[in-house]
Amino acid sequence: MSGDGWLVFHFGMTGSFSSFRNGESRPRYAQLLFHFTDGSALAYVSTRKLGRIRITDSPDAFIREQALGPDVLTVTYAEFRDVLTASKAAIKSALMDQQRVAG
Repeated sequence: MSGDGWLVFHFGMTGSFSSFRNGESRPRYAQLLFHFTDGSALAYVSTRKLGRIRITDSPDAFIREQALGPDVLTVTYAEFRDVLTASKAAIKSALMDQQRVAG
């Protein structure tokens, strides 16, 4: 890939990355492969094909367009607690709601 832009990966329920060396068999269900000059490779694996890959010009614009909440790794415990206690949803639904906290 050359030029400007950012890759955005949505892993769905079963998506992941898997690394391997050129010459090794690629992972099963690999949807996208990246080959690097040192002979290594990275595969985007999506067994159930529920994931998505996009290109965006700006990560910040993508976050705004998707109405994503703050990254969970940047939220303090107090902020996280406040987000969850403000919700009347079941805990699983509240945790999965990417508009509350993303990541």
